[in-house]
Amino acid sequence: MERKTEYSVDDLIDLNVLQQFQDSFSAATGMASISVDNKKGSVTEPSNFTDFCMKFTRGSTEGNKRCISCDINGGKKAASTGKPAVYSCHAGLVDFAAPIIVDGVEIGAILGGQVLDAPPNEDHFRKIAREIGVDEDEYIKALRKITIVPRAQINAAANMLYIFANSISKMGHHNRLLVDETQKFQTISESMFENIGFVSEVVNTFSKQIESLIKISDELLESSTISKNKVKETDKILKFIRDVATQTNLLGLNAAIEATRAGEFGRGFNVVADEVRKLAVMSVDSAKKIETILDSIVVSMNSVESQASKSYKIIGEHQEAMTDISEKLSTLNDISNKLRAEIANLKNSIY
Repeated sequence: MERKTEYSVDDLIDLNVLQQFQDSFSAATGMASISVDNKKGSVTEPSNFTDFCMKFTRGSTEGNKRCISCDINGGKKAASTGKPAVYSCHAGLVDFAAPIIVDGVEIGAILGGQVLDAPPNEDHFRKIAREIGVDEDEYIKALRKITIVPRAQINAAANMLYIFANSISKMGHHNRLLVDETQKFQTISESMFENIGFVSEVVNTFSKQIESLIKISDELLESSTISKNKVKETDKILKFIRDVATQTNLLGLNAAIEATRAGEFGRGFNVVADEVRKLAVMSVDSAKKIETILDSIVVSMNSVESQASKSYKIIGEHQEAMTDISEKLSTLNDISNKLRAEIANLKNSIY
């Protein structure tokens, strides 16, 4: 089960507004009032507090002890019912407690009263003065300044404070929840912005690597073309060598025939002619071997060129995909920036 957030009165209600309302309420009704937080105590200045209560009753040790007991009992009654509690204090005045409830939890109250709901019995109050140890005449003099308010009007006043306090606390609570959700949304937005930035950097790095691969593929294809052209040039040279070797072989053969005709005089020349023919045959064989090797090189170069072309095509497709991703990330980045700005505006409007 999710734990409810614990709030203070000043977390949800503007205390300046609360103070102004409280002062206006007291001036209009003649009743005293003060706002309290369950943890922090008083959160506003007292409004229209009477000398009877503050100077004399609460000003004495015994009187203050009795007042605190009344305050606790009144607060408990209001907390148990979740409604305003109107009660008579130990000194005979009428007080009330209007609870401030948020999400089913009482966080404070507006306390008030310090009025009479009927003309007082002065003998009774003289008795109280003696019990709490204050001057009877001064006590009665202060009593006579107490406003007399019908009980129904006191009940209505307490209910009005209850409605007001809980209405503005509810609005404050909703604003607070909105602020919390906005903060969560901002955290998500910031995380999204950072992730977009990270992905953009990765994509940019990958795009550079692709560009480098394209460059290498271009160079490889160019080198392959150059090598094939050089092989073609070598083919021409080998053809020339074969032609020369063939002609040399024919010349050697003719020389051998002529040396045979010369008889004893051509014997030495016949040996030379044979060696020339052997060299011609060896040249032709070597040329064929070189041609075979070069043919193999050409086949390999063609294979390399084919694979390079395929790679070039795949890399080109990847480059187009990276470009498309970069454009989408740029759009997301713009959206994220606008979102951050809107969240900032929303937070400013809430506060």
